[in-house]
Amino acid sequence: MNAIDKIKQICNDILSVTDEELKEAENVARNQMEYFSPLKNATMGWQYRLGEYNMEVLTVLRNLRDTIKKGENIEEPRGR
Repeated sequence: MNAIDKIKQICNDILSVTDEELKEAENVARNQMEYFSPLKNATMGWQYRLGEYNMEVLTVLRNLRDTIKKGENIEEPRGR
């Protein structure tokens, strides 16, 4: 598989992710950030940082999906 085919596959995969799936992943990230255990301070910190990172990734994925969708309307000129 060449680079263009790989990029096309990645774009198609990102476009296939639904809003519901993104919300589900966001709930997981929020749960990570809200994890509480008074006897596990290190785990609490790690879960929070992991949740923050996952929220950041989800934001990037949403933006990338929106950008890819914008490109779907670009048509090839006629007469080529």
